[in-house]
Order: sequence, then C-alpha cells, then structure tokens
Amino acid sequence: MTTGHRSSVAILGSSLAGLAAAYDLCGRGHSVTVLEHPAWDPDLPAGRLDAGLFLHGSEQETLRLFDRLHAGQAQGRHRRIPLEFQLPDGRFAAYQPARLPGALHWIAGLLRFTALSWPDRWRLFSYLEQLWEEIQRLPADLDSRLADDWLAAIGQSRAARETVWNPLTLRLTGNRVDQVSAGVFVEVMSRTFLRRAPDAALMSVSGTLRTSSLLTSLRQAVGPTLNRCRGAIPLMTFEQDRATGVRLGDGTVVQADWYIIALQPHHCRSLLPEGLLTRWAYFAHLADLTPLPEIAVHIRCRADPGRPRLVLRGQSPLHEMALMPYDGEVMECRLTGLSHQSIAAMDDRELADYGLRELHTLLPELGPDDVQRIEVSRNPSGALSLHPGASRLRPVQKSPIRNVMLAGAWTDTGWPAGPESAVISAHRCAAIIADAAV
Repeated sequence: MTTGHRSSVAILGSSLAGLAAAYDLCGRGHSVTVLEHPAWDPDLPAGRLDAGLFLHGSEQETLRLFDRLHAGQAQGRHRRIPLEFQLPDGRFAAYQPARLPGALHWIAGLLRFTALSWPDRWRLFSYLEQLWEEIQRLPADLDSRLADDWLAAIGQSRAARETVWNPLTLRLTGNRVDQVSAGVFVEVMSRTFLRRAPDAALMSVSGTLRTSSLLTSLRQAVGPTLNRCRGAIPLMTFEQDRATGVRLGDGTVVQADWYIIALQPHHCRSLLPEGLLTRWAYFAHLADLTPLPEIAVHIRCRADPGRPRLVLRGQSPLHEMALMPYDGEVMECRLTGLSHQSIAAMDDRELADYGLRELHTLLPELGPDDVQRIEVSRNPSGALSLHPGASRLRPVQKSPIRNVMLAGAWTDTGWPAGPESAVISAHRCAAIIADAAV
C-alpha cells in the first residue's frame, strides 16, 4: 500500500509502538528514521513480549501484526491453550470458553470454571443474566469506584477476588484489583470474555522463543530505519506550533515532515520546552500518569517443553508464570510480579531463589542441574496505573503541535497499557500521516 505523497517521518524511540509505527509507515511507502538512545526506556517491558507471546483473541491488532511479520512461516500460526489458575491448595483450574454461539460461550465457560466456588459462579451468572436481560444496569459511577469494591458489591467473595480476579486483573491491566477503576475492569473483562467466543480464547504463538519474539521480528523488518544515537540525549526543536528537527548528541539535526514520540511519558516531557509544557494541558497531564513497577524472574532450564502454559497465581507475589519452549529440550520460564512491596524489597539473589522455589510448585521434578540460567529484571514502568480518574489523563495520539504525535501503550487507545494498546497507537499515528498525505 502506498500513498500519493511520500512523507518523511522521524520516530523517537524503538519501543513496540515505535517499531510498529515504523513497520506500518514503511509499508505505506514513507521514508522513516527510528532514533534510539540508551537513556530511553521502552514504553513496555520487553520481557512481557519476549518470554513467550500469549494473547487473547480480542487483541486482534497484535495478532494481525504478528501474522504479517511471519506470513507463510510456521510460527505465524497460533494455538489455543487454556488459561490456568493455581489454587491455594496447589490444584489447577482452567478457563476455556465453549465454542458456542452468542452468550452461550461465556455461560458454559463460567459454569464449568472451578477456580470460582459454585456460589461465586452462580452469583456472577445471575448478575450478568440480569444485565443481559436489561433487568439491571451497570452503575453510572464505575469510573470513580475501585474494581474490588464493585466485585464485593455484586457478591464475589474475598477468596474469589484474591484467587481469580486479582491475578486476572493484573494480567489484563497491570493493576491489582484494589488499584484499578471498576470502569476499566468492566470494559476489559467484557471485551475479553463476554463478546465473541474467539475473543476469550487464549492464544500462544507457535514456534520457540528464538523464533516468536515480536520485538525481534519488528527490529529485523525495519532494520534499515534504525539509527542508534550516542552522546547527549537528542532534543527536539520547535517554531511556534511546529517541530522543526531533532538535534542529536553530535550536533547533527534530523529533519522530517512528521515526528512520532514513542517514549515513556517522562522522556516525552524532557524533549519539550517548558513553554510548550505549560501552554497545553495535553502535555501537562503527562506528569500525572503514574507508572507501576514490574519485577520478573527469568529461568531457562532443561525440561520437556510440552505445550506453552500461562498460569495465574493469586497466592503469590509472582502472580503470573509463563512457560514457553526455548530451543529443543529447553524451556524458558518467566515469573512476573507487579506492584508488590514484599518482592520489591528483595535483592536479585533473593528473588532468583524465590522464583526457583515458586517454579518448583509447577515443575516439582526440576533438579539443580536442570537450571541453565536465572536472571532478574526490574522495570520501574512495567505498567500504567489505571486508578479511578486515570483514564482521563491519557493523551490521544495527535498532539496540539501540528506535526507531532505520541505513540505508546500508555496513550489513550481504550485499552489498558499492554501490547494491544501499543500497536493500536502505532496504527493510529500511521493513519493520521497517511490521511494527510492523500
């Protein structure tokens, strides 16, 4: 697909959003330069993508992007796997939507979902049925309430909120159930589980970790556009309401028709003059966005990979375990914890030992000689706080500066700050440039 006018575009940052925008724009025939700098953090922790790609069917833009990158290759196919929950007694319960039409898919899936007690399942089913039949309506104040309070109000027990709803909310939004607004919670749960049966299916990308990395595939696809900057952090220059260039550390200036800032909010602010920050609330709100820290323990070990697995665990600060074939008889395991003070206080050695003990609950046969590598990663911006009122602070992609846009998982896409939000923001930026070029 090409456009009538070939615009030049400078993208600041090689995050998922930045790389996806570059890929889209190159496909439309534009001239793209992606600027990277060691001081710029990605807009999303790479580990959430590179430790095995697990997506729900509702995350259609990310799945389409992966298919385009791997067209005709085996790893471009996806397989359905169950979404597993590890219960406090060590047992596992899986959620699998039934392949049935209409509302029957979630009714059947919910009624056989044993991670929730029968009373919790029945109360939830009764509430959803009343909404479906319009006997009840959702409260008008969901955006000002916490999800945990709302779940309690509709009859979900504390055990259900701790064992199922908290780890699931962390998985889908990056926020604990007692942090996130009830409005965000209801929207993401409805979009994932209550609409079409394919949307609720958990998909694992086929192939191994070495072949299924979305970020690695994007970097390979847009490789000629990448420009690794050294020295001082690049700065943008402006005239009135237009950007005129990006000054690099060596003094050279990169000029383009359009500029896409694909960085974390605090890095965006550092690029802009104080006058612009105070002139428009659009930029001033960037300071009000609150990042949430993420800790991950990566363990590579010799084990029969079998099928990929994603296990959510309400009883552990490391609430998510992702298991993905790495290569041959080697498996990569990633244990993730978000916003949990008890593990934030541990040093890396303590975290590695703790992660290994936790992994043994899933793979008790794993011996010391089977472990090949353990690494700990810490990301201070692993997720975005979606507390009541936070959604109003997220900026749309088109900024008040005529030729500047923002791309990132944290921008306003209608999705929590995850891979799907990053990809959607990239597509929207590319579409704005394409529309202007016609």
